[in-house]
Amino acid sequence: NVTYDEREGYFKLKSGKITRALTYNTVKTFAQTLRMMALCKEAIDTDEEVTKREAYYVSKNWGEARFEEQPESDTVMEDIEALFGVNREQLGFIPEEKGGEVAGELLVIDRDRTTGEKIEIDCTRFGSGAYSVPISVEQLEFKTKAKFVLAIETAGMFQRLNNHSFWRETNCILVSMGGVPTRACRRFIRRLSDEKHIPVYAFV
Repeated sequence: NVTYDEREGYFKLKSGKITRALTYNTVKTFAQTLRMMALCKEAIDTDEEVTKREAYYVSKNWGEARFEEQPESDTVMEDIEALFGVNREQLGFIPEEKGGEVAGELLVIDRDRTTGEKIEIDCTRFGSGAYSVPISVEQLEFKTKAKFVLAIETAGMFQRLNNHSFWRETNCILVSMGGVPTRACRRFIRRLSDEKHIPVYAFV
């Protein structure tokens, strides 16, 4: 149910929909969906986050509505994403893995979760380290005069280029994808490219 938009440069959901009727055969899935939505509401109300794995284990206390395997839990989570038209991170569900690392000519503007004050994070000032992409990137703002983004497949090559300040020589932003990039890392790169109108090159 997706199509590739050549003009935009990424996949988009098509208009296909699934109607789920409440019957004897679907009552368990209905119950699981309602339970997962309740867990999501609790996470949002308390400003907490729940990993996908934790959500699966929490279901073990749901009696007959519990999930037998995590893929079942993940599928219901994806259904809720589609239902509300948002991503799972906005619903309070996060993956286990990190989002990615960033170094170079970029100021990331985030907010203090307690006070709401804006925080400017300079990605040139982490020494031999790097800025870690957060699980949710929708709230971030960017300031940069970089010429391009270099998305690097391996953490080792990212560290090597960062150690030699390659970003300073070429006026770019380095992003470590750590193999298969997380959704947060992909969204971070997409937003940065779209909003600042800079190209992205992949080093694989």
